[in-house]
Amino acid sequence: MGGTSGVSFAASALLTTAPLPWQTTSCAGDVCRDHLVEDHQSTWSGVENDQLSADPVTARLKVAAGDGAVLVDSATEVTPERVDANGNGCGPIIWSAEVTVGVDGSLAAAPISDQR
Repeated sequence: MGGTSGVSFAASALLTTAPLPWQTTSCAGDVCRDHLVEDHQSTWSGVENDQLSADPVTARLKVAAGDGAVLVDSATEVTPERVDANGNGCGPIIWSAEVTVGVDGSLAAAPISDQR
């Protein structure tokens, strides 16, 4: 098994009444990824960035609803955490950060989940 360094955004707090599809742009530093969300079950967005390390990085997320309304356009600084993808001392080593999206569209760094 492997893994990829990056930043994940948990957006389950966003209003699910906003019309679909949602266009998201998620960034970790200067690396960005566009993604189309076509159902309200997809509350995660993320971007891979193999240049991450223990240094702080700006995480940015923009989410626009199907009618063009901007639901999120925020940034926050996160410090990626080292993750031994296959267990302690076993490679590959990846750097990961998680961000929680508030109901108001604000972003906040979150602890790395146990799902990694």
